[in-house]
Amino acid sequence: YAAAIAEKPALLQRIATLGAGQAASSAFLSADDPNTASADLMQRVVDVVAAHAGSGACTVSQKMPLPSPAPAAGEPYRKAAVSISLSCDIEPLAAVMQALEQGTPYLFIDDLSIYRNPVAAQQDRAAPLEVQFTRSGDVRPARSAPAPVAAAAERTGDTP
Repeated sequence: YAAAIAEKPALLQRIATLGAGQAASSAFLSADDPNTASADLMQRVVDVVAAHAGSGACTVSQKMPLPSPAPAAGEPYRKAAVSISLSCDIEPLAAVMQALEQGTPYLFIDDLSIYRNPVAAQQDRAAPLEVQFTRSGDVRPARSAPAPVAAAAERTGDTP
């Protein structure tokens, strides 16, 4: 037991170092505030749609930030989420969805719904697809927050 107790400070330091590396990871949204991260998510979708406008009609018809829920017990990260509505032809839609899926930070598309408006389809055979989805990602942990292990060690009186 004495050997394990003697290793504790080095292990706590290693865990804190790994936690700091994780906080600096490109897997997270660049903002550390959910509201700013939501604005970044919406702008990213607008930019991707604009970049793929040459291959057919595709427009962002609605973008709206969603309330940031408090992290559940055991969840170390906060989420930022936005609701997006697009009106796209099939080719630009495929390109937009692929562009949104690739790269970092790691982002998620939930609640995807794609349909053709039946009224518009009767009036115009080439009516665009109506697309609705939720786009979300993990918010970078605040830099000022202590690492969870270091904070636990401070509460117990141990120091890393």
